Amino acid sequence: MMAHAGVVIGVDRDGKAQIVRGLIRRGDMKAIDKLRKQATPGDKPDDDEADGGAPMGSGLSKALTRDLTLARTRAIRAGVASDGHVALALVVCLLSQQSAGEGDLVGPEISSTPRDFGDGEFLQTLKSARAMPESFGECLALDCEALIACLAVLVAETIDLTHDGASARDDGRQRASDLIAAAIDLDMATHWSAGSDFWMRTPKQYALDALPEAPGLAKLGEKERAAKLKALAKLKKSAFADAVAKAFAESRWLPECLITPMREGAFAVTGEAP
Repeated sequence: MMAHAGVVIGVDRDGKAQIVRGLIRRGDMKAIDKLRKQATPGDKPDDDEADGGAPMGSGLSKALTRDLTLARTRAIRAGVASDGHVALALVVCLLSQQSAGEGDLVGPEISSTPRDFGDGEFLQTLKSARAMPESFGECLALDCEALIACLAVLVAETIDLTHDGASARDDGRQRASDLIAAAIDLDMATHWSAGSDFWMRTPKQYALDALPEAPGLAKLGEKERAAKLKALAKLKKSAFADAVAKAFAESRWLPECLITPMREGAFAVTGEAP
């Protein structure tokens, strides 16, 4: 597989090298798929794996990963828009990273590109509530608290953390998404749930691997659970998806790319145990 992997090297507008590793030419994807099948000869691809390409390391297709990370992007944007401290930290981080290695900082060159992921109406409501300033004079007239509240919305609408889970750059975007989600204490289970439509788009094996975590099956004995999984596996895809969705109903289960990791300092020792 490594023989088909490549790297694209370019130069950005500041003359710095931009390196994107782990890329595969579209024409080589068939060869990669063949190698994957040789590596796991016992596995047979499901017809649902045609949804946006072969599954990535997560076991989900590129199209499904993109839709999941789109849902998380909307949730993160909403969280950052209400958290001025995180928004300010993001701006300082970005400016600090941009300035690293620069010999002469003539003046700030901050630019933003607002993106719309179907949440524009929500962000516009926040803008109206905060009376966004339109001139430098109006900004100076605001106190720091009001400025940070405005900044939070403006930073939030630039965030794009959607990806296919198919490249090294996507891995970096997922890590950034994890860091921001942790910073705003994102509870993705309040924004998304695994319904039948989700399970229709996943390989059966992915669902069967996840099912032992479902509340009803987790209580069963090992033999009883194995028999239940075997029976479910024999169902046609639509009935199977409905059954899996029912098993996970009210469970707050999330696929790996939507799980918010524990942020540093989330736990602290408050006292010695007896």
